[in-house]
Amino acid sequence: KEQHLFRRAQVRQILTYQRDRDFTAYLKDLEAVLAEPKVRFHIKKLTLDWLRGVDKPTAAEWRLLWRLSSEPHLVSRIKTVSHNSPGWFDVLKQEGVWNAWLTSKDESEIRHAVLLLSLPNLNKQRSAEIADLLAPHFDGSLAWRNRFAEVVHMGQPHSSRKMFDLFMRAVREGWFDHAHENWWYFTVHIAEEAPAMAAEFLDVFVERWSNRFAGEQQTDFDTRQTEIPEQFIQKLEERDSLALARTLSPRFAAIVQKFAETAKDGSVTDKIWGWKSFGSEHSFREALLGSLCRGIGKLAVEAPDELDNLSRPVEALPHETIAFLLLSAWAANPQRYADKAIT
Repeated sequence: KEQHLFRRAQVRQILTYQRDRDFTAYLKDLEAVLAEPKVRFHIKKLTLDWLRGVDKPTAAEWRLLWRLSSEPHLVSRIKTVSHNSPGWFDVLKQEGVWNAWLTSKDESEIRHAVLLLSLPNLNKQRSAEIADLLAPHFDGSLAWRNRFAEVVHMGQPHSSRKMFDLFMRAVREGWFDHAHENWWYFTVHIAEEAPAMAAEFLDVFVERWSNRFAGEQQTDFDTRQTEIPEQFIQKLEERDSLALARTLSPRFAAIVQKFAETAKDGSVTDKIWGWKSFGSEHSFREALLGSLCRGIGKLAVEAPDELDNLSRPVEALPHETIAFLLLSAWAANPQRYADKAIT
């Protein structure tokens, strides 16, 4: 019979109608279309593309497809039928397909599974379930570091607490220590959509960032290869400057003390913020200092008791950077802090 291109709309209509009306007959016809050598490939491709978007896919449909996956011209299309589909994700999880692919001895199957699990729409809707699938494979190997880097870079690691905890674990363990700054641009979405998580991430990142330079003798920290973009800090400050201040202040004070340097005149600076530029924030360090300064200034106005609790342990320290932050914060609320600032 004729199999011209205009038949494609008819195929979709028939499959949709039959799937809703007589599922058993639909499965038989579906297999007939896909298995029959005389059916042209563009009809089979159309059928598989249509299956991607079916409402509530079933295990029966997947088992039928998998029986046909030995066909060389169909296997790649069948393997991608779950593309960005939460419904198909659930079916493949139920059937044990994801675990089979992730534990395969065939590297191409593992890469295929990781690619599908990295897709943004799927990550938004099945983030916790994807984290459960990935967590058992966190062995610290370079291969799994790279695979997880692909997942978090393409996906949305802040879409569930489970995935975010995996992301934090990877950051703490240094999985991304050598990632280029451009790789980190996905974190701007975290600051935009989940500022509390973004502040938590920044705290962990800054700890790791500073630890990499422990014991180093250089005074110029050229860390562009491992910095998150300034846009992340700027967006976090815009969305929730108080979260930034609350989370990061203790970490910041600890880093300043860790990298302290005492000059001949007795003044105490530090190797990271020993010099400060005013009016420009064109690096990670500058943006971090500037945003924290403005954040604790806002705390001074909106939650001064909380600022007092944060500042009390460090007020007597001689470090210039800490003094700079405290005086800047107190200046934001002179009615309360004028006497303290003068003292």
